[in-house]
Amino acid sequence: MSRQLAGLVFFFVLVACRGDEPPVDETDPAAEAATERVPASPATDPCVLSSIVVSAEGGGELIPEERVQAWIEEGFQGLKVPRVDRGAAGGLRVVYLLTPVEQGTSLGVKALWEVMDGHLRQPISADVAQDMGPDADLDLAAQGAFAGLVGDLVFRCRLGTAPPDVLPGLASNIEDPEDLVAWARACGDRDISACGDGLKGFIEDERSRVAAAAIVALGQIGAADVVPAIVKRTARAAPLVIRAAVIALGELGTDEARRYLTLWSSGHPDPDVRDMAREMLELPSNSD
Repeated sequence: MSRQLAGLVFFFVLVACRGDEPPVDETDPAAEAATERVPASPATDPCVLSSIVVSAEGGGELIPEERVQAWIEEGFQGLKVPRVDRGAAGGLRVVYLLTPVEQGTSLGVKALWEVMDGHLRQPISADVAQDMGPDADLDLAAQGAFAGLVGDLVFRCRLGTAPPDVLPGLASNIEDPEDLVAWARACGDRDISACGDGLKGFIEDERSRVAAAAIVALGQIGAADVVPAIVKRTARAAPLVIRAAVIALGELGTDEARRYLTLWSSGHPDPDVRDMAREMLELPSNSD
């Protein structure tokens, strides 16, 4: 299994387990933060926009779809994301819902941006969950929320094109858990070993998605010294973290890693983990 394939396997596991933790409020970052956190992308940047489809599941009478579309267009223009004619590649779909709550209005947004990294379609997602008080300017608050959404999308995409010497240092300035997940995935998918020290710091993170992403990335970059720490983290861990550990040990392929996989393949209480461990044992060994 290639490093890129391991990352894809983990991505689908990550999506399937997204309900393990409460929704993240992603309304705080300003849109321009994306260009501040990651240097401007080259002309070959996969972060391009071909189309925007906006739909309201409810509350369209409060904030029409056309207005939301205009805000999103402005956000991408402000971050200098080029518009292209690439068919489905670069397409963005945004679904939002405005509902009355006891103290004002609740805004929920889900966005999926399909970008192309080489010949590989890369889905980038971001969500917003925000309650706006009864005295809030609804238009102004919603516009800020959508600007933050665009900023998160662009930041996560540009992680894939940030210079290798820049990527390792970005983690110290990232607070949003989903941005940390995206950073860890970029480190692993791009095989940037200099991210190792930063990734190790997230093995024990209490947020399962962050810990799992870091663990898989450590396997992808070949950080063989982390096997004991990874195995220790699986004690009473969420299923997502345990599956990430199996993938990482398989990627590392050292004698030590394979010993744990052998134990898990026959003795782990979770049958899915046993099956994954057996699959990982079929990968080539990287003897110590």
